[in-house]
Amino acid sequence: MQGFCHDIGTMFCAFAKSTLIVCWASGALALAGCASSGSSAAISSPPKQAITVIRSETFRFDWDKEIRPVRSDLERCAANAIEEHFPELRYVSRVEFARTAFPNLPIDSAPTSLNQVRVLLENTIFLQRLKPLNLRYIVYVGGHTEIEGAHYWEVIGGYMAATVIGYSKWEKDTDVSALLFDLQAPLEVVSVEGHTEGTSWVAGLFPLFIGMPDSTESNACSDIGEQLVSTLAAAKDLEVHQ
Repeated sequence: MQGFCHDIGTMFCAFAKSTLIVCWASGALALAGCASSGSSAAISSPPKQAITVIRSETFRFDWDKEIRPVRSDLERCAANAIEEHFPELRYVSRVEFARTAFPNLPIDSAPTSLNQVRVLLENTIFLQRLKPLNLRYIVYVGGHTEIEGAHYWEVIGGYMAATVIGYSKWEKDTDVSALLFDLQAPLEVVSVEGHTEGTSWVAGLFPLFIGMPDSTESNACSDIGEQLVSTLAAAKDLEVHQ
């Protein structure tokens, strides 16, 4: 390419048959044109838009039932579904997001809730820090499981021959939810909800026990991932890859 550009400059010189200045200017223009065409070919494509998933819990209390946060990794369930079906989006972990946006704060203290991020979108420093991530979407996920148990255990037999017999049963209702937040449309929040039920139990005659665990929370975890894929595709007109 350099030889080609040199030949063009020489041709301009021969054609001009004028002063050295004219010859130098002709060659410089030719070389500049070659350089600009080469540099334009080297321009890289824009980075992928990114999405992050953040666990966000709401407080729940019931006098009659045990209520606990979902133990399944809801962040990972949502991220796996998004990465599988939307390769055009780059997944950013919550840790990477917090370290980039709030480098001077501990990760767990970073203001990453929906309302906090909405306010920070008006802050130029915050927006400048987000630029390297090219972050477009934030997904907030959370969930809880209500547990209602029934137990019956009894000691039978006499002294030196006593044993324990009985059973325990737990009815579980798991509710999970996700909020899809578009940083380019901060007033639009798409909500996704899921509900699953299950029963686990254990019974036995000491020292023999049998039981059946439930898959309530893992089913809810998978369900919220699938719903997010459908919702994201419909709301943002993205192509779903099977």
